[in-house]
Amino acid sequence: MACGLVIEELEILNILRTHFSFSRNKSFDLNHIAKAYLGRFKKNPVDIADQLRKKGYITLLSKKDGKYYISNLEATFYALGEHEYVSPDSLADKRIRSGKYHKL
Repeated sequence: MACGLVIEELEILNILRTHFSFSRNKSFDLNHIAKAYLGRFKKNPVDIADQLRKKGYITLLSKKDGKYYISNLEATFYALGEHEYVSPDSLADKRIRSGKYHKL
């Protein structure tokens, strides 16, 4: 892979991205998808998430709960963009995720 991540790691990053897990208060529990993930990849998603944590892409919120969030947005969106998980338009819009939304 061009970014150094395998497909299992990219899937975890994409799952966290689709659940808007970009901050501590928006973390996602990977145990919710464990059964489906094991069926597809034959690997535990928490083990894959630990590999991503060691590489600096995500952060573990609570060891007891197993909740993770994306801590390195630039590297994550670069990796997902390289493998066409996200379009170039969503790469430009990623900065609004961390700010507050205002109604017009």
